[in-house]
Order: sequence, then structure tokens, then C-alpha cells
Amino acid sequence: MDPLNVSNQSSTRSTTQPFSLFVVDDNDDDIILLEEAISSIDNAFIQGIARNGMEALEKLDVLKQTRMTPSLMLVDINMPIINGFELLQRVRTILTLEELPIIIFSSSSRLEDTELAYKYGANAFLQKPERFDELEKTITAAEKFWNRRAR
Repeated sequence: MDPLNVSNQSSTRSTTQPFSLFVVDDNDDDIILLEEAISSIDNAFIQGIARNGMEALEKLDVLKQTRMTPSLMLVDINMPIINGFELLQRVRTILTLEELPIIIFSSSSRLEDTELAYKYGANAFLQKPERFDELEKTITAAEKFWNRRAR
């Protein structure tokens, strides 16, 4: 990148950055709904899906090695093998993933879960909406946040 030509580069850049989502959730119905919501957003795609924290760590390691880090990670709390909190703690210790935006995306409404999520390094805690249109709005808001952050 030529530091003297920054303004010229930014004017030719697309206004919408690719938005890749890595989903960690053991509920097939939730994953299907997320896939549908993402498909309605231009330039957005699901880069990976893991059914538990252990599988997520394995897949993130492969993505990290290929330098294909996702834009954002959505993580459920209650999963087998490694739950969302433990996954969050582990990801925050991985040097190249420590800045990865992570949203805890859970059906839990417990204050303790929200507090733990932030304690372990979550960027946001969103309760899973019950209706599809609410899910679309939530995912669209996350994508807009990502594009503002990437500029």
C-alpha cells in the first residue's frame, strides 16, 4: 500500500466489503435460518459452520493457515464438547484471531450469560430472535457494522 496514494485507493474501493460469517451452533434449524438470512445480503456468505467448539477450533485453524479469517463469528453458548464460553476464551488467546469480532448468539436471556460473554471477550451478545424477519434484521445490522469497521 502506497501511503502517499491513500485517497486515490479509497475512492476506487467497493462500498461493500465481502462479509464472511463463521457459525458455531449445534441446532440445525438455527443454522438453516442463518443461511437463509445471509443469502439475502449482497456480498455476504457463510464461510464455515461448526457444530461445537472443538470443531470450530479445528476449522478456524485451517482458515488461519490459509489466511482466510472470517469477518465475523456467531457463537451459540450451549453446545456439546466445548461450549461457547470456552470457545470464546480459547479464540481470544490465538494470536491471529484475537481481534476477530465474535458475537454470542444465544437463546439465553440470563444476565449471567451476558456478563460471562463480555468477560471472556465477546464483542456483542445477541439473543436469538424468534421470528425470521428479526433474524434478517440482526444479521443485516452485523453486516453493516462489519462494513463500517472495515473502512
